[in-house]
Amino acid sequence: MSGTMELVPLVPLALIVGFAAVTTILCVIMGWRGGPGAFWRFVAAMGITVMLLNPRIVDEQREPQSDVVALVVDRTASQKVGERPAQTETAVAHVRERLARLPQLDVRETTVRDAVAGTGQGDGEGSLLLGALRNALGGIPRQRVAGAILVTDGQAHDPALIDEIEKIGA
Repeated sequence: MSGTMELVPLVPLALIVGFAAVTTILCVIMGWRGGPGAFWRFVAAMGITVMLLNPRIVDEQREPQSDVVALVVDRTASQKVGERPAQTETAVAHVRERLARLPQLDVRETTVRDAVAGTGQGDGEGSLLLGALRNALGGIPRQRVAGAILVTDGQAHDPALIDEIEKIGA
C-alpha cells in the first residue's frame, strides 16, 4: 500500500488532547489505587482518542497539470503606426522568452486583428481584447489560469474591457 496517512479530527484538536490527558491521568490514579480494569479502561480511552483523530489513508494518483497563461497580441491598425510594430515584436519575443523559462506553464497565444464591418464582431469598434482573452482561456478551470498578458498600444476600444478595467479601479 503506497498511501499516506492524514488526520482529520472530528472535534478541535485541543479537546482531543484534553480528553486523552484527563483519561490517562484518571486511569493512572485508578491503577495506582488498585482499581479493577484500569488497563482496559485506558485502552478504551485511547481507542476513542484515535477515533476522534479520524485517521485516513490517502492514496491518490495525480498527474500534475500545467498552469495556463494567455498572451493576447494586438495587431490592429493602431499598432501599425510609427515604431509600434517593432516595439510589439520586441515585447512579444521578450514575453515568450520569459514564459518559456517557467516550468509547467502552457501559453495560449492569440492575435487580435481589426474587426471587419458587417461580420457582427466589433463592426469597426477597434480592438476587442476581452473577447480574444475569453477565447484563449475558454474551457480552462479558474484554478489553472495563471494570468493574462495583453501586448497592446493601450488604445482599448473594447467596451467589455473598459467596463472590466473600471470595475477593478485601474
